[in-house]
Amino acid sequence: MAPERNASTYEPLATDDFEGNTPTSELSAFPYSVSKRSLLGTIVNASIYVVAACAIASAWISYSTLARSHRTVVLGTRRDLKELERRSSYIDFDRLYRNPPKAALSASYGSIVNHARSVAVVSLTHPNKVFHREESYSLLYDGNSTVNSRQLIITSETSTISQFRILDWGMENCTVEVNLPSSSDTFTTMHTLSSPSYVNIWLLDTVEELDFDSLSFSTKPQRKSLLATLSIAAGRVAKSPSFRCPTASYVTVEIESMKPEYTLNITHIGYSAAGLYIRQSQSI
Repeated sequence: MAPERNASTYEPLATDDFEGNTPTSELSAFPYSVSKRSLLGTIVNASIYVVAACAIASAWISYSTLARSHRTVVLGTRRDLKELERRSSYIDFDRLYRNPPKAALSASYGSIVNHARSVAVVSLTHPNKVFHREESYSLLYDGNSTVNSRQLIITSETSTISQFRILDWGMENCTVEVNLPSSSDTFTTMHTLSSPSYVNIWLLDTVEELDFDSLSFSTKPQRKSLLATLSIAAGRVAKSPSFRCPTASYVTVEIESMKPEYTLNITHIGYSAAGLYIRQSQSI
């Protein structure tokens, strides 16, 4: 049986950990660790200074080069992007059909309907005014969605400019058509229609994509030629004479009233053959 400890007896604590008995290995490792960290810090700081110096030198060299050449640096604009070359999807088709096989010559394809990419109204009485285009929306199950709608407005003071980009290949016979239902339906709304309305369709002198965000009567291209004078009425299809329209080219037309009393305000949505459009037919 262990003897009972006397509570009045004083027993001092061991002093190995407090009186210089720390292992020699720990003391020797401490200076080494401090020295290693100091070296790494010096290397990192020196690297930062070197990188900063190189960046300053590079900037100075670039500035000096531009200053000696006296050139102006011009940032790219939206207009520049429109001038980029468009890669054709029909490369060498012209060589293929230069001496086509008999099967290709006998092939027949139906016409295609091409709706305008952009439509805008311009005013003769307000030549500098830009009419901003309004987007139409349709209520879907998950919310509202934009609708591809095009509005044809013609009055004694305003005309409509429509720009098309020709689709496909070998479909280079084009006609401008206006197709109206007997009355407004799901896709075509006839807000105003003087029946019949006689309109002039002009081909505009441009081969480039127009900036419709800044288009006005004073900035629109010049009229190149009168394509047709059409009689437009409800329940009737009016067609222009056929003209050549090269693949991937832009065709821009202006529709104006022939007389002040002829007014027209029509909205068409979707891609059916209605409203104002171009019909492309086979040319090979």
